[in-house]
Amino acid sequence: MAACAAALLALAAASAPAAGPRVQALVVGKGGWSAGPRAVTVDALRVGRCRLVAGLPIGVLRALRQPFRARGGCSALYVSQVRGDRERGLGGWVYKVGHRSPGRSASDRAERLRSGERVMWFWCARAGSCARTLGTSGRASGGRMRVTVNAYDDRGRARRVAGATVIVRRLGTSTRHTFRAGSDGTALIRVTPGQRYRVDSRARGVVRGFPTTVRAR
Repeated sequence: MAACAAALLALAAASAPAAGPRVQALVVGKGGWSAGPRAVTVDALRVGRCRLVAGLPIGVLRALRQPFRARGGCSALYVSQVRGDRERGLGGWVYKVGHRSPGRSASDRAERLRSGERVMWFWCARAGSCARTLGTSGRASGGRMRVTVNAYDDRGRARRVAGATVIVRRLGTSTRHTFRAGSDGTALIRVTPGQRYRVDSRARGVVRGFPTTVRAR
């Protein structure tokens, strides 16, 4: 009996769906509304008649609990609407993994995600020439932190953002401070060694991106 029970447990474990990857997710809509960023598990899902495997970029929308509509074949679904933002003319929804747009459907198995990746869905006003997306990085030592703000095109090519607004919050507090990046897209900020900071940025005409966490040394 014990051997039978063990075999049944092993069979159940083998047939259980594999856990989806854990990714950082963000959605930025038309007009600038956003959901996230936050860590989500991208599980298998059903879209209409399509049963989709875990880890697909389209599953990020479900994981963030964003209502959406999609059309097309199961391996080539096109997201036509998220919340109230519906495709119109050249405007529509696109996604990036890291800083690049893969250029494939978000339901294509070739685009399955890996844990730790950053996935962003955003409204693109002109297909083929989407607004760039922000990327914020920082390094801190000796009581100073240098923050660099870049804007990335669909191919992941970076360009510094002069005059970007840099937003800094020391973790564990609610107080935020804003700074202005210089002509080289960087800002030098005084910080307290041993503290951790959440650093983000904004710039007109550029889609917001993921914040970063920097530990001051």
